[in-house]
Amino acid sequence: MLSIWHGAVRAANRERYAALAESSDLELTVLAPRRWSAALPRPLDFERGDDRDYRVIVASARLRRHAAFHIYPRLFSILSAVRPDLIDFYEEPYTLIALLIAWWRNQFSPGCRLVFTACQNIAKRYPVPFRQMERYVLRSADGAMGLNRGAVEVFRAKGYEGPFEAVPTGIDPARLRRVEVGDLRERLGLNRTTVGYVGRLVEEKGVATLLEAAAFEEARGERPEARGEKQEERGEKQEERGERPEARGEREEARGKRREEGGDYQVLIVGDGPEKAALRQRAEELGIADRVVWVDSVASSEVARYLSCMDVLVLPSRTRSHWKEQLGRVLIEAMACEVAVVGSRSGAIPDVIGDAGLLFEEGDAAGLSAALDRVLGDADFRRDLTMRGRRRAEGEFSWASIAQRIRSVWQQALDRPPLEIRQRMG
Repeated sequence: MLSIWHGAVRAANRERYAALAESSDLELTVLAPRRWSAALPRPLDFERGDDRDYRVIVASARLRRHAAFHIYPRLFSILSAVRPDLIDFYEEPYTLIALLIAWWRNQFSPGCRLVFTACQNIAKRYPVPFRQMERYVLRSADGAMGLNRGAVEVFRAKGYEGPFEAVPTGIDPARLRRVEVGDLRERLGLNRTTVGYVGRLVEEKGVATLLEAAAFEEARGERPEARGEKQEERGEKQEERGERPEARGEREEARGKRREEGGDYQVLIVGDGPEKAALRQRAEELGIADRVVWVDSVASSEVARYLSCMDVLVLPSRTRSHWKEQLGRVLIEAMACEVAVVGSRSGAIPDVIGDAGLLFEEGDAAGLSAALDRVLGDADFRRDLTMRGRRRAEGEFSWASIAQRIRSVWQQALDRPPLEIRQRMG
């Protein structure tokens, strides 16, 4: 088997291959870029990791700033040298690299099977020639995986008829777990309840909604009696959802205690991106700059430590015409670290969270504020969410579980007649 994925530049992403190699007798080779730049705040060099159970070929990639155009100059020579029975490529079907892989297979190794993994969960009509490139790859593929259910629906609608399963990314529960971080919290100046975000600082990730939720009461400037009226209204709605009445009282008591201890919760934002300066300015405008701690992007090996600084992780993504949340891996990582999670309803977020967290409408700062009040104000409820999250991460999203699903798709592809026979059969 040969797997080609630009994401294999990260050691954490290659846990996918460790799980596949560990639980089967296949001979696995992975092609990864020496450096990757697309959709990252700064170029990332190949991260060394424990790759003992499979072979890794690290090759220079050209046009790596643009995922749709990147290529490996040595691609054809690598394919010819490995001569795989199956090529697994974790790239969108409209990309140049996908076209080159499919063309090589069709020309030089027609018995080899092709399986692609796609993340795109919005039905896009690409311009020429990408539309034709995508169509060619879809006709050539023997199997497919979607990072989310939306991707499966999109490519079924585009006419792909082969084996196709929704297979998310996974995590290693043994590596990702809550750790003691008293020293890190002290260094960061975190001395109160902490709500956090980890990820890219781009407009569609909705971090501004988190800042607005943190400053919700101050920003709206309501008279106290109006807040009481709205709290009463929210209480009626919570009764309809089955929340126990005493939990509301506990939540208000906990909130009052947080304020007595020096203010409401602190916000920890870990990440970089083009919106960082604007978000800092927004925090100033909202009057919460002293409650927000900013940390640049951290290595994947450090993510568990920063998540362990948090009581709640928020992923406030906002759907746009060109994008909606394709997975939200940080939610899985947070659940593994026993951090309660709250997410918007964008894209795949509801499927990832399941019953292990709370959801709010995209861009709704008031709704997010209410969700955070509920999680932070009821210790028993928060503990229940963290336990559910850990179980969900260990079961649904462990690499051992994901590897079984990947192998199932690979086997379905291998069991199909080769492309040339399917074409003769009509």
